[in-house]
Amino acid sequence: MARIILIEDNEQLRENARRILELEGHEVSVFGEGIAALEQIRDSPPELVLCDISLPGIDGHEVLRRVRELAFTTPVPFVFLTAMAERSEVRRGMEGGADDFLTKPFTSRELVSAVDARLDAAEKIRAINERDQAMRERQKLGHLPHEFRTPLNGILGGIALLRDDFAHLGAEFSETLALVEESSARLERTLLNYVLHTELAAGRFQPEIPARVNLAQLVSDSVREEAEKHGRLEDLRFELNDADGELPSQTIRTIVRELASNACKYSDAGSSIRISSGGGLAIIIENSGRGMTEEEIRQIGPFRQFGRREWEQQGLGLGLAISQRLASASGLTLTIQARDGGGICAGLRLGDGSH
Repeated sequence: MARIILIEDNEQLRENARRILELEGHEVSVFGEGIAALEQIRDSPPELVLCDISLPGIDGHEVLRRVRELAFTTPVPFVFLTAMAERSEVRRGMEGGADDFLTKPFTSRELVSAVDARLDAAEKIRAINERDQAMRERQKLGHLPHEFRTPLNGILGGIALLRDDFAHLGAEFSETLALVEESSARLERTLLNYVLHTELAAGRFQPEIPARVNLAQLVSDSVREEAEKHGRLEDLRFELNDADGELPSQTIRTIVRELASNACKYSDAGSSIRISSGGGLAIIIENSGRGMTEEEIRQIGPFRQFGRREWEQQGLGLGLAISQRLASASGLTLTIQARDGGGICAGLRLGDGSH
């Protein structure tokens, strides 16, 4: 049920309360003074603290003060056990941040009711905090693509105008513009991939609504677009069957581009990159390059780049991880396997195979 810290110097009362709470299914750690209890609270935050006010050493008010100073994401509910009915003690405890009081002696029902009430209240507060945090993150993420793309669009558009209007200034000027344009486009893609990664990781990704598309054309265009950036158009080998289907086209385009980018980056220029149909609405992208071990494939994850010291690598190491998560979130199946002799084989199945 809940992990509870009980601080009470009266041994009989302490043990009676512990037994009552354990019968309710709670995990109870008991202490006769505050210092040792604070150490455990700091190391392993409980879900509730029950604390006597009159304790040897530091009193309950000091225990409460130190608990409230701990940087917990959600405050730990704190209930005082007291035989003192003076208003001054009640007021002092409430001002210090106590959530409730339970006057000794108390019955089993009173103890259980007080604990249940504080745990229920804490759960509601936790749910509200999580909802508010999710809303804040969603709002923040909602602004990121706009904040990224607006200046980047300005940069890219300005570069295009300069290239068109000042081409007569010479090849060196055009080459410099091309380099800046390429770098800006890579930055745009990296930032948008990072936004997509955070949405997928936080469970906020909304699957795309499928539309009727020609799979062969979609895959071919996506692969060619990526291969052109790497100067690998001549290395492409297409063996795609003509197939139509109700498919999430933008999702497929994103995954195929990441797989094609991986194939281009990690295989030698001049070696073949094969793109074929796998039966029904499925595609296979293969290369015979550097490849990955089975262990590396199992360890694919965000910001993981294998052999970075031996190989020059651009980006954040998000491509394959995003592709896997994006496929899973969209009801697709992505498999990545090591090929005999080097390279990898990536298979993306998009449906039940019906045309």
